[in-house]
Amino acid sequence: MKKRFFCLALAVSMTLTLLPTTAFGAPLQNNASSATSVNAPFKETGEGWLPFSSGGKVGYKDSTGKVVIAAQFERAQNFSQGIALVKLSGEKWNAYIDTTGKPITPSKYHGASSRTVSDGLCRVYDQNQKAGFIDTTGKEVIPPQYYNANNFSDGLAAVFKFVKETKYGELNKVGYIDTTGKLVIPFTYDDDTSYVRSFFDFHDGLVAFSIYDANADEWPKVGIMDKTGKVIIPATRRADAVYGFPMREGGIITMAYIQETNAAGVPMKGGGYSKYYPTMYDYSGKLIADLTSQGYKQIYAIGNGYAVSQHVEITPSTPQSYWTIFNNKGQIVVDKLAPGNTYALNQSAGYLNGYLYFGGEFFDGTTGAKVSNPGIYNVVYNREYLGAPYRNEPDGKILGVIPNSTDLWFLEKLSNGYAKVRWEDKEVYVWAERIAKLK
Repeated sequence: MKKRFFCLALAVSMTLTLLPTTAFGAPLQNNASSATSVNAPFKETGEGWLPFSSGGKVGYKDSTGKVVIAAQFERAQNFSQGIALVKLSGEKWNAYIDTTGKPITPSKYHGASSRTVSDGLCRVYDQNQKAGFIDTTGKEVIPPQYYNANNFSDGLAAVFKFVKETKYGELNKVGYIDTTGKLVIPFTYDDDTSYVRSFFDFHDGLVAFSIYDANADEWPKVGIMDKTGKVIIPATRRADAVYGFPMREGGIITMAYIQETNAAGVPMKGGGYSKYYPTMYDYSGKLIADLTSQGYKQIYAIGNGYAVSQHVEITPSTPQSYWTIFNNKGQIVVDKLAPGNTYALNQSAGYLNGYLYFGGEFFDGTTGAKVSNPGIYNVVYNREYLGAPYRNEPDGKILGVIPNSTDLWFLEKLSNGYAKVRWEDKEVYVWAERIAKLK
């Protein structure tokens, strides 16, 4: 069944081939609050181990290069909270092992697009590519039965039911299960757009939903609901695939609705023009600001109740643009940033330790006054550890990893090559070469 994908969609096959030495990086983080820490030592979870090849087989080495599981598998993937997906010699399908190398499941699983343990459960796919969940002992807590599923977030996981093929690809219904497998939000809303799957993940107790009209040549209408299924922002208008993703961060929701118009800006199907409605809401669904009449287009939450929006001015010759940072009351904090730079969001943007940063510039989060970089650094992409290993003291035991691309607060560089940083409200030590100052 074919699917349609758009520029922000991540095309990942449910039948992902296991590669001998692949290590997957963490997604780009726009602010430190969105990072996820590893809360247990590596020796217990295997999070810091890497697959290695020897004699045509694959095993695991720890962060010092010591072999912790001998090369014996045909293929192997990274550990997550003590379990890893491997292909045992002579087997057609895949099994999960623990950190001793012992299989904890039969060889019965298909390759999966993600093997991350979340809320104690790991998504698996059976030989018919049905999705279910196992726990870290290998027990099938939720047997494979769904057409597709997301990982758990906030205690709920989106599950999908195939409905039919459409002119764009296929139509699925979306429901939500809890960690026992109970369907707590029925298969009510639609998944026809191939949004990035995180569109259907809960964050801060809220999630986006979409309603699609298969007879209409347009994007679905998008709204927001809570964990009980109560709608707090009705799906009355459609959201653009690139700019319209609802963002929930620091107590605000941002969303850019879109409507097709004619050249005069009058709503009209087939009119050939698009009009955007960038909006801000609080977590109760109350409208904070509608920036449409002020000439804004894109809008994104960047942390701690702040949002950044792109302003577009149409001149006789060419559109001119700049960016504005708003607070959680819809008031301008910093204006006319990154003029003409439509790709400014490709750089780090967010809020950290009282400072805002966007487009390579830094500002006081209260006054909006421009300052030099007050000490905001970024974890350099690292394939080996998937981020920067951290310790409670220099040369101490590795306790976890700060994920790739996470922004953090630099405190001090030590003479032995370590750096003291603040991350998720704790002071830890990382190897200084693992981080770089934001420009």
